[in-house]
Amino acid sequence: MNKRLDLIEHRYDIEGDVSPGDFTWLIRNVSRLYAENERYKKALIRIAEDISVDTLEKAEVIAIEALEAAE
Repeated sequence: MNKRLDLIEHRYDIEGDVSPGDFTWLIRNVSRLYAENERYKKALIRIAEDISVDTLEKAEVIAIEALEAAE
């Protein structure tokens, strides 16, 4: 991890202002946001695939799943 931190410090000219703990926090948050983005994509793909469905019950289930993915 220190090698990654050194690369980031060098690339962005941080000069040691970022601690390994800060770097770990950043990596965790980027990973969390990436996973959240993937859930949104799956929900939107499902909506797009089922958009021709004309029953309110099916649309409600899809909307609920999309809302859950957004949480």
